[in-house]
Amino acid sequence: TQIPFIIVYKKHAQYVVAMDTVSIGNYNILDLKAHPLTYTSGASSGDTIIPVENDFFSFGKKGLYSTGQEPQFLNQIRTNEISARIRPYVQGLTDSELSEACAGYIDYKYLLSFASRKETMIYDYQRACFMGPWKTPFGITKWLKYYDTTGAEKWLAGADNGMSIVTGK
Repeated sequence: TQIPFIIVYKKHAQYVVAMDTVSIGNYNILDLKAHPLTYTSGASSGDTIIPVENDFFSFGKKGLYSTGQEPQFLNQIRTNEISARIRPYVQGLTDSELSEACAGYIDYKYLLSFASRKETMIYDYQRACFMGPWKTPFGITKWLKYYDTTGAEKWLAGADNGMSIVTGK
């Protein structure tokens, strides 16, 4: 049987928490076992952990990483760095800019915004390339994708100041 698991993101590491049960008499007790996946990448902000196709993307102090199952291996999980080409940009971010980062995945693009910089970096999943940084008129603090009543994909970008909302597509 396949054991269910959870990926836990910390600031500088990722852990795999395997869930199983142990029977003690008439009781079944949940048995959690944490194993480090990597100590080299984590997530600087929970708002940057986004499902992208069959993986999860997360952004941290070392850059943009992809986490997912390795093809052809049932219980093998791997992480890959995506942001090597924009390493100078990532290294120029301060700790506060890293902690305020937010992301969204819209139209095969991972959008990564930094509110205080009023900038958005874009990773095009289909073309495997970066674009940007795009300057925005306000600091984006949240991306939201939704589907309207006709089934068309729509998206919103918002700011904490409550004064700016942009819709698209």
